[in-house]
Amino acid sequence: MDENNIIKKKKKNYYRRHNNQNRNYYKKKKKKNLILDNNDTQEIKNILLFNETTKILPQIEKINLEEKKELPKVEIPVIKAYELLKDKNIYNEEEIVPKVNKHKIKLTSPNVLKYGMVVIVLMVLVLGSSYSYFNYTKVDTRQADIASGEVYVNLMNNENSITLNKMYPRSDSEARNRNDNYFDFTIKAKNTSETKAVLYDIVISNGTDITNKMRINPKYISIDLQEKVGNTYKYIKEGITLDNYSYTGYVPVNTTSEITKEYRLRFWINDNIIVSNTDPNRTYTQSEFNNLYANFNIEINSEDKHVAYTMLAKSADVETSINFGNASSDSNGKGLYRLTGTENDSYPIYYYRGEVNNNNVIFAGYCWQIVRTTDTGGIKMIYNGEVTGNGLTCENTTANDRMIGKSLFKNGGSSLSDMGYMYNSRYVSTGGAAPSGSIFGKSAEWDGTNYLVVDEGVTSTNTTLNSTHHYTCGTSGVTSCSSVRYYFYNGYSGYRYVTLSDGESLDDLLYKMTGNGSQAIKSKNADYKLNVNDSTVKTYLENWFKNNLTNEVDSTKTDYRTYIEDTIYCNDRSYQQTGNTYSTSGWNPNGGVLENYLYFNSRTRAFNNNWYSTSNVPSTACPNATDKFSVGNRIAKLKYPVGLLTVDEHILAGASGNYSSSANTSYFLHIGDDYWTMSPSYMYHNSAFVFFAYNDGTVVNYYVGGEEHGVRPVVSLKLDTMFDDGGEGTPTNPYVVKYN
Repeated sequence: MDENNIIKKKKKNYYRRHNNQNRNYYKKKKKKNLILDNNDTQEIKNILLFNETTKILPQIEKINLEEKKELPKVEIPVIKAYELLKDKNIYNEEEIVPKVNKHKIKLTSPNVLKYGMVVIVLMVLVLGSSYSYFNYTKVDTRQADIASGEVYVNLMNNENSITLNKMYPRSDSEARNRNDNYFDFTIKAKNTSETKAVLYDIVISNGTDITNKMRINPKYISIDLQEKVGNTYKYIKEGITLDNYSYTGYVPVNTTSEITKEYRLRFWINDNIIVSNTDPNRTYTQSEFNNLYANFNIEINSEDKHVAYTMLAKSADVETSINFGNASSDSNGKGLYRLTGTENDSYPIYYYRGEVNNNNVIFAGYCWQIVRTTDTGGIKMIYNGEVTGNGLTCENTTANDRMIGKSLFKNGGSSLSDMGYMYNSRYVSTGGAAPSGSIFGKSAEWDGTNYLVVDEGVTSTNTTLNSTHHYTCGTSGVTSCSSVRYYFYNGYSGYRYVTLSDGESLDDLLYKMTGNGSQAIKSKNADYKLNVNDSTVKTYLENWFKNNLTNEVDSTKTDYRTYIEDTIYCNDRSYQQTGNTYSTSGWNPNGGVLENYLYFNSRTRAFNNNWYSTSNVPSTACPNATDKFSVGNRIAKLKYPVGLLTVDEHILAGASGNYSSSANTSYFLHIGDDYWTMSPSYMYHNSAFVFFAYNDGTVVNYYVGGEEHGVRPVVSLKLDTMFDDGGEGTPTNPYVVKYN
């Protein structure tokens, strides 16, 4: 068979397959043909760039290339479904004009590679048009009673279900801007017990199966759970996936007056779904996607328990007169405290500070020290060595005994990305001054092909690098170039610049390395994945966890993840765009001192004056969702529920965060050696610095790729964790976790 007959046969099969799939949707529409001539280069560019106004039609009549041959039609095998569906009503007849970005399409066809030409056939995809709803059945299924006293958890809503239609895949920001994908419910509770807390689980289970339909994989369902505090809703679970969802509420002992708690559950289908008939990495085929449904039951289960969180809550002192600018001492914090500002939260945070010895726990065959509780009532602990004394005590004394080993934070540290616990693009700076006669501008405008170095929109003539003129082509007298330099440093070590290309701005670059940026920048880069690659220390830590706290390597071992909550480990890459950080560093295109470093908020809190009074405390919050590392957070996803402490947690515990303060070798986290925290500090010309606990009891900065430092794993026990009777938390008589 000659080439023309082969092409005709493929063309016939192609149209038969795709016309059958689209017949129902397009039967009322006039069929249109799109003809591309080899001379019409602009039209080809429009298709390749997927211009928002370009209508990609289901049929392509003819393509003439230089060879003057008609080529087989090429289906791009991967399509993000939400781009086809978002904000469209499947019940009307309006034209669907998808907005698709070129980097969201995976090119796998050999014809694409050979001819450099992309012809797209976009199928109209509908997620279970007859069954795309969530059904919420809210039931109070109380499981336990206390013999005396008034104890209850009641669900107050009268309606028994809610229906959410047209649940198309959406980005997180899109989903949270809608008012048709959540429901609110209220519980009322009371607990007059003096010994047992009441725990209640908000349980999400599958609803009734639907014959001949496919239930969507739960990892593509995202959930926010919020609790109403005052007039605002506070996130309890943020953007987690359904397959990692769990939440346990808490009614403290001696709750003698009835309390009311209001919750909001938001569901959406996340935009990780890939629909393809040909790609091996697809999520669903097109026909499978059309056949999906989801429905759920919501239940409230309650039970009374002697939980560890209650024990800590009853023993803690109210935080008074602690100056966190100074190290802990007998007069500046020693014991167990409730964190100021959390007293009205559902789970006030309790933390140990100073020279304490009653926070020792045996869990999973290892010794741990309780650092603090979490905002979901978990017990956050740091690794403290092997169990001693025939498995009964925790009397490790040397630094090596209290670490799992040593690691670099990141192998290499010449990029802002390198202080990330996970990272993606690494823009590495280059050293060297621009040639004499180079033109510097306040900005660089991209015209689709080149950058133009300008001042206030007019081609620049300035030849001096300064705090407002950062941009240059790097060639004498040249103001137009395909890539442009941005100078951010001119200190004693010389000049440093980063190179921008393909229309990227400095704000794009900063966002892709740190996650910081305006909402406009975040929206522009909505499809960019910030956390793709693991840091060196993350790999080291998770390998230890896999080998020692799971049964993945040895099936005879206990999998201790059952007892560990999926809490947040914060790699706070935020920096202030006012004050003494971004705005005064050379990374600011609107100004900035070229000799200044880019300081991150962790360093600002640790080394500035905001902790030098009793009204300010270290932060346990994490401002950016992309820095909130957890197993359930798909945009900052951990493989295992383990992480490192932050510099703030070290300050709470008693470390000195001020250079002028004295060392503190007596607070409980001091081990006599250096070990990593998870907190970025600053970027110094071409070197990324992260905090570590120094061997003298202070917290200081260190270059991420300089040398190996200690690693101390941190895990958080679930709220319903109980300890065996008799433990006192001391090294010779530690608390011992009670297993189911």
